[in-house]
Amino acid sequence: MVVDLQEYIIKFGKYAGEDISNVPRKYLNWLLEELEEEDSFFILSDKDKEELTEAIEEQLQIRDRSHIDF
Repeated sequence: MVVDLQEYIIKFGKYAGEDISNVPRKYLNWLLEELEEEDSFFILSDKDKEELTEAIEEQLQIRDRSHIDF
């Protein structure tokens, strides 16, 4: 199954149910840092962790290119 990372829905936490494009940059940066930590408190499968990481990185790149920041 191919996932459209531009339409990724956050599945947990403060922004559960929100499209990733509606999540503030500060939260995405924090989440990305947490996902990279070895002792992260997130209990995600490797596949879900990889998918979420890719979606966040892609969303941040889109915002950088379009100068959208919130």
